[in-house]
Amino acid sequence: HGPSPNPFGDEVTIRYDLPTRSETRLGVYDLMGREVRRLIDDERGPGRLSVTWDGTGDTGQRVANGFYVVKLTSCGASRSVPVVVLVD
Repeated sequence: HGPSPNPFGDEVTIRYDLPTRSETRLGVYDLMGREVRRLIDDERGPGRLSVTWDGTGDTGQRVANGFYVVKLTSCGASRSVPVVVLVD
C-alpha cells in the first residue's frame, strides 16, 4: 500500500499485506543504503498490517529532511518504496 502521508512531517503510516505468517523485516534506509531505523524484525501476519514511523533513527534522534527508502522483506520477497521526510 505504501507510506501515507508522503511526504510527511511528524509521522508516516506504512501499510502492508501478508498472505501467511512469516518472518518479517521492515527497515528505513537512506539513499546510500544504510539502515537508519529498523521498525520490524520478527514473525508477523497474515493479514493487512501497519506500522508507524515517527521519523527518528535507531538512536532516537530525528532524521534529516530528505528521501528515504522503506524496505519490507517477508514471505520470500521484498519490496521497496520511497518516503520523503519534510519538517519545518
